[in-house]
Amino acid sequence: MFDGLREKVHSVQENFSSSFRILNVSDGSLVKKPDVKNIHAGGDMLHKCLTQWNELHTLSEENAHKAHVADEKINAICNHTNLQLSQMMKLCFSLNLLPKLVDKTKAVINQTKSLEVLFQDIENSLTYLEEIVIIQKVQETQLERRFKLAMHKENKLKHLETLRGSLERNYNEEVKSIEEKKAILSKERQKTFEEAFKQDLEIYKQSGNLNVITNKVNYEPKVSSLEDVELEVDDAELNKMLTDT
Repeated sequence: MFDGLREKVHSVQENFSSSFRILNVSDGSLVKKPDVKNIHAGGDMLHKCLTQWNELHTLSEENAHKAHVADEKINAICNHTNLQLSQMMKLCFSLNLLPKLVDKTKAVINQTKSLEVLFQDIENSLTYLEEIVIIQKVQETQLERRFKLAMHKENKLKHLETLRGSLERNYNEEVKSIEEKKAILSKERQKTFEEAFKQDLEIYKQSGNLNVITNKVNYEPKVSSLEDVELEVDDAELNKMLTDT
């Protein structure tokens, strides 16, 4: 558009220049008065034409500058319009995709709900598993304590069995020692009473009296009752003594 305007201005300038040349030629052909020569003839008109031409040239340059500015603005508007058009097309495309996006969003929401239910189930399962682990640990602790208690009991029983065996051996040894001492003491006592009985029997044979029995065994331990005295006397000798009396 501005290129066409420039061409029109240029054509006007050429037409004006050609008309001015024609005017000069016609003026020269018409004014052929040899008598009168005015060198300033047409100067005002020429000045006016030059002034108008300069004004037109200035206006043409201004118009060209304005046309350039307008062209830049138009290009900017065109670019902006193209950008807006592109954005509008993208927006239309996005709006066309909006139903699919809504459907996908609904599907994602449903999947999210399903995942939420699944996560809740997993959380419940983990809680149950933690409880099972705690119960298992408690049971293991109880079993370990029972095992330790059983081992301690077994060790104590072994120790008590060993101690009982040791005490039993010591007791048996002491009982055996006491029995041996009692046997020795009983034999000594029996021997003493036999000797005393023989002496008393001889005295009885000689005197026929048993009142002379004296305490000849002061060294013997005291006897609390007759049941404690055990005599081992030959029955034949006793019968012979009774027969003689």
